[in-house]
Amino acid sequence: MPRPSTLYGAIVTGLYRREKNRGWAVKVSTSLIGEGALGLPVDGSRRRWMAHPFPSCHRSRQNRTTRWRIHYATSDSRWLILTFVGEDKDWPGLVKALARPDLLTDPRFVDSAHRHANALELAQILNQEFAKRPLNYWREILDREHTTFGVVQTISEIAKDPQLIANDIIRPIEGATEDSGEFTIDSPIKIQSEDKVRPRPAPRLGQHSIEILQEMGYKLADILLLAHEGVIEVEQVKE
Repeated sequence: MPRPSTLYGAIVTGLYRREKNRGWAVKVSTSLIGEGALGLPVDGSRRRWMAHPFPSCHRSRQNRTTRWRIHYATSDSRWLILTFVGEDKDWPGLVKALARPDLLTDPRFVDSAHRHANALELAQILNQEFAKRPLNYWREILDREHTTFGVVQTISEIAKDPQLIANDIIRPIEGATEDSGEFTIDSPIKIQSEDKVRPRPAPRLGQHSIEILQEMGYKLADILLLAHEGVIEVEQVKE
């Protein structure tokens, strides 16, 4: 579920908007996929990250209670994760996809209680089976058997993910540069009838010094004097 801080931010922003809008209520929302994208452990917006594969998953030990959430490596060094909800319903399809009918009658795995008790042994078998073939093979065969699974995407794949793009979770940066990258990950908060400011690169040092100080009432001559004395940085002078 979304982090409490995100929900809090959305609600408080909605309340502030209501206060400024003479009591008219407003709908605020967030999404699990948006929250997940925002929590990526790397900066997915930068081109240099998008150009390289996602770091390999590391698994130091198996967890007996979450064996269906373990990442399994394929023969081409990609990673899958099984996301079973109805374990007893999904188990036969997985066995068929693995072409391992013997697992259905193996005393260690005959029902969920036995699979729980022997999760380490089962995970080792699944590791060995998934490592035999590449990702595309497993995509096709697991889909055919209606087995619920996920693929650990690379950063370049995430940047082109149709669902993220369709939901404005990944947004193009206006005036993108080589340093800023082409895309960024949007805030997961949405407020009804409010358009978000389009993402822009971070300002350069002194880029807006003149216009900001002029908005505060400073005259151009005084601003240039401050710049000449080294008090502020100024990138350019307005005509």
